[in-house]
Amino acid sequence: MAGHLPQWLSQASPVRRASLKTAVMAFIDAMKNSHALLERDLPHRDDFARKRVEERLRKDFSLKQGFSITLDLPDSTSWQKTLVEGAAPGTPQRNVLTASSQRSTLSIAQLAPGNIDQPLWLRMTFMKVEVIADSATEREALLQGVTLPYLRQLITDLDLAGHYEGLIYRAFMGSTAATAFANEHRRECLTEPFRQMLKMRGDSALLQQQIQEDGWKILNTAIDADTAQAFAANGQRIILRPVNLTVGGPDTDDGPSSLSGLTFIEEQVSGTTLLYLPDSPDGQFFHQRATLELARELLFNLCLRPVMVDYLAGRASKGDVAHHVSRINQARRGNFDALIGAGTAWPATTSLAAHLLNAHMGRLIEAHRANSRSNLALALERYALQGGALFNYLKMALGMLPFVGSAVALYDAWDSANLAAAAFLRGEAGHGLTQLESVLLSLIDAAMDILPGASSSPGVARALTRQRQVKALLTGTVGWQRSSMRKVKSRLDRFAGYEYEGAVSLEGLQPHSDGLYRNVYRHASGDFILREGRIYQVRLVDRTMRLSGTRARAYQQAIALDEAGQWDTRFALHGTLAGDGLAGGGNLLGHLADGLEPLWPAVIRRWLPRWLTDRAVEHQRRLGRTIDALSRQLDVQHRQGNAALGEYQNADAATRRATVDAVDGKCAYDIELATQRYEHASQMLSVSHGNRRQNTLEVMSQSALVVVERSLHRSGLARDRCLDYLSDIGALNSQMLGLPAGSVRVALRLARQMNQIRTRLIQELRSIDTIVANIEVWRQRIKTRADKAYVGQELDKANVSLSDNNRDYLKALNYLPMLTRYDRVFDSSWIYLHRRVARARAKVYDALHTQQDLPDVIANVHRRNQVLSECIEAYDEFSRDLIVWSTGYGQHFDRLWIAPMLEQLTRMSNHARHGIKNGIKQSANARNSGKEIFETDGNRLMVGEKQVDPLTRQTSFATSGEDGRVEHWLPASAGKYQRQLPPQPLQPDVIIDRQALLSEARQRLAAQADYRRKVDGYARQNMSPADLDHMMTSEAAELRVRARRVDRVAAHDPLIAQLHAKADELIKVGRDLRIEKMLASTTPTEGYLHELHELAPAGQPLIKIRKVGTLVEQGRRADGRLDLLQEFEVLNLTVDPPQPLWYAHFHFSSAKPLFNRFDKAHLKTPDQRDLGLKWQQKQASSGAAVDPIWRGPIGKPFAELYFEPLFQT
Repeated sequence: MAGHLPQWLSQASPVRRASLKTAVMAFIDAMKNSHALLERDLPHRDDFARKRVEERLRKDFSLKQGFSITLDLPDSTSWQKTLVEGAAPGTPQRNVLTASSQRSTLSIAQLAPGNIDQPLWLRMTFMKVEVIADSATEREALLQGVTLPYLRQLITDLDLAGHYEGLIYRAFMGSTAATAFANEHRRECLTEPFRQMLKMRGDSALLQQQIQEDGWKILNTAIDADTAQAFAANGQRIILRPVNLTVGGPDTDDGPSSLSGLTFIEEQVSGTTLLYLPDSPDGQFFHQRATLELARELLFNLCLRPVMVDYLAGRASKGDVAHHVSRINQARRGNFDALIGAGTAWPATTSLAAHLLNAHMGRLIEAHRANSRSNLALALERYALQGGALFNYLKMALGMLPFVGSAVALYDAWDSANLAAAAFLRGEAGHGLTQLESVLLSLIDAAMDILPGASSSPGVARALTRQRQVKALLTGTVGWQRSSMRKVKSRLDRFAGYEYEGAVSLEGLQPHSDGLYRNVYRHASGDFILREGRIYQVRLVDRTMRLSGTRARAYQQAIALDEAGQWDTRFALHGTLAGDGLAGGGNLLGHLADGLEPLWPAVIRRWLPRWLTDRAVEHQRRLGRTIDALSRQLDVQHRQGNAALGEYQNADAATRRATVDAVDGKCAYDIELATQRYEHASQMLSVSHGNRRQNTLEVMSQSALVVVERSLHRSGLARDRCLDYLSDIGALNSQMLGLPAGSVRVALRLARQMNQIRTRLIQELRSIDTIVANIEVWRQRIKTRADKAYVGQELDKANVSLSDNNRDYLKALNYLPMLTRYDRVFDSSWIYLHRRVARARAKVYDALHTQQDLPDVIANVHRRNQVLSECIEAYDEFSRDLIVWSTGYGQHFDRLWIAPMLEQLTRMSNHARHGIKNGIKQSANARNSGKEIFETDGNRLMVGEKQVDPLTRQTSFATSGEDGRVEHWLPASAGKYQRQLPPQPLQPDVIIDRQALLSEARQRLAAQADYRRKVDGYARQNMSPADLDHMMTSEAAELRVRARRVDRVAAHDPLIAQLHAKADELIKVGRDLRIEKMLASTTPTEGYLHELHELAPAGQPLIKIRKVGTLVEQGRRADGRLDLLQEFEVLNLTVDPPQPLWYAHFHFSSAKPLFNRFDKAHLKTPDQRDLGLKWQQKQASSGAAVDPIWRGPIGKPFAELYFEPLFQT
């Protein structure tokens, strides 16, 4: 860091450095205090809801055991007119509430924070309650009692949304029950991070000359001023004005929208105005102008950059982001600078720092109220409420320090933690604060404690850092303890299951500061501790603090405080389970030594043994005893495990299946013991020297070997379970194939049983993934050469059946049948879908088996690559169709398996691409496998086992089909082969009548608005323009199929014309959407260029290409050759006047080149038109983040088609 300081910081005066250093140090203290306060007073929102719902359910139904309730609801409802049979003339119809085909599940805790409005109430009339409970009696009580009226009353009584909003407000503003001093102290703690952030950013802006001295003084006054007199100090009149977007639309109730946090700081005497842009994407938070009007115009001019447009739209307090972006862009094109407005001045009773705190609280409340809002700007706030990290301290502190590379990486990690839903999210938040403190202190060492003009080398900075750290150790600074993500996770693992199950608030309480109850909250409901944001109940037993037992963990674990005042298990800290040691002495001497070590007089200390006066030696002795105990335990368990494995290998199939879980458990226990020994040995390594260090390294290597060896055994046991499951599936499939025609319900029952077994099979395959990943980590820790060789051989054996390719192949095979919900075969829409799904699925099965069998075939490279390319094509086609089908026929698909299926097809495609690029290793038995590549009557290449009839000498091929059944391919014409028995889809035993056909077609037509919303959702997720068009044209085809079917049974029904009209509209909308997405793309490709030419209506071109100037010399390349550039401009003709859409750059190495001899060509966006490698190198040298530059390659075919004619002009 010290070697890469920017000039503005390295050459700053001592006074400015001291000011910035003071702000940084104050910010560290402020973030600790505010985080501790909010961690105590504002619980995790999901925990808050879950605990209160569970508490109420246990009270209402007298529940004692564990339970889980899930509500299955339709996604929407609608009123539809139906004919009334036997009605009198003139009254043939009535309105009937109908549920949508798509359904979703949620828990009562997810439902409770919202209110039951009319649409939700209508959905709940079709509710199905699913209960899982440890007690059958309690399950039956819940099934009978959790009804629609009960839920409505429950949610009304709990009012969780209102209560949690009150918690947010009280956490930020204080409580009426608290004293005035407590509320003022709370506001001061929460405001202080914003106050110090503003000071850091102000000092930074002044040093970078982004603001002047007078502006810096205005800012410092505004940061703290909270009275009219304070704002008028030194003859000034300072006011704070919010920034508004003056133009709105239906999404903003046609009114203006304030931009959260954006502020004009106006000094009315001189007119000087500061524009504050919190979290600005360009890293410049303050701008200074001579007047308010100039500052307002500056902000409008900043909108010339798309990134600032997105930034302003995202800060809007209300309205849709996309609509705000559209309005800002429209104003920018028309130079309508009145779009940016300065609002009414804020009251003089609140400082700038307090305003930012209030704005942040408002965004959190808005995010809580509007969980379903599509405003991406509130995403961080929503996740903050779910995870407890309510202030993004990293963004606050590091926004003004973009040159700190490690800090930027940490910022990325923090964002990932904020957006994750991991179980130990709060632990990561605490870890992030510790790491941030380390970064900020390192910044002080690198940039602020080195005098200007002195050597700012990394060596000097490291020396200062070491001095600070040694001082922290000598003074016993609590904050010195460095946590790691692994430590945080392991601490949470040790406390897992002990979290307090009831609802309790620690708001306003302070933990005891000394004695046996130090860091314990004494509450009316009991004694509690706070650990990584979670609340645990504790009991004092024989002077030892213990965690209270729960339904999940009955044992009362002994806990203690570590050096940093944080709670951990006593065994993890001291290696003992009891505070005073066990009978016979135990750790008594060590405990006495810990207590008396600081008190020994020097005269006595000389004669005491070293272990009694030296903490490091005692720690080493303790580690040694623990390692020895674990070694003895591991030796016994390992021998027992070997015996169990031997018995398992020699047993018959039935015995093996019955004992596989027990053997697997022994292996898992060996891994746990070896892991513990390795962790303790790694701690020993840091305090060991000489022979002891070598012995410790051997222990670590042996521990790693045990982990790898037992993991290999576990993977083999998982493979055996997979084989058992495949055998079970095969048996059920044989039963299904043997059913008589029309046995649909029996077939459905067998299909459900197979899917249950497939679910277990998939879980085993996923567990193998985890085991293999764990093996890769631990094999690197084996240091003995012989052990390494042994492990390498064993892994080679395991890879024969458990390679990535094999596991992905098996997953894909078993995901496919899980997609379809066969219980919906009686739905009238099934007739449109089942044959297409069956054909598409058979094609994917063929591709999977062919790709898997390809190593067993002798073929040339071209033939192999052709087969793999067809496999990729089959996977891509099925992926596109699956997205379309799941959107239009959601009731027939299990959404749980759609994303895994798409991911698995992507992985199989990647394996195929890897084979094309790097070749496929031929298997050892390829010459004797009997398998060959053959061509089907559908012009596809497949791999099958060649068979010759001994009597007729006719050649045929045998391949694997669904669930492993054998399929035969017989000769067709021209050397091709056709499937003898194609897979038969499951057929319903009912006939779809005319009325059902018409009703289904009307439902499909009525669902078009919902379908379009889903397509728009995919568009926002950056689905490719071609795939969006495919979704619309596919739906148009669906409507045309229905029109044809209706025409057969009701030729004059007006519904036919409506279906055709809607289909025509969808095709046009799909084309327009495809064009719109390509024109808006910031990653243009030659394909987009070509498609925009091809999709243009006759006589109405969408784009135009024109040559810009002549060849321009760009200097010399790294290899010494000249680099000459010819630029072409791609104009967007859909706007008036035409605007540059992209730029095409062609590079040559000769001043008089032939066009088709260009070295490289690519498309660039207007924003990056003049940016290149030198600009990126300059960014890197300044310490800023290096922005990527898009270069869409242009190949020679399209270059010669579109650019060569212009090049000659």
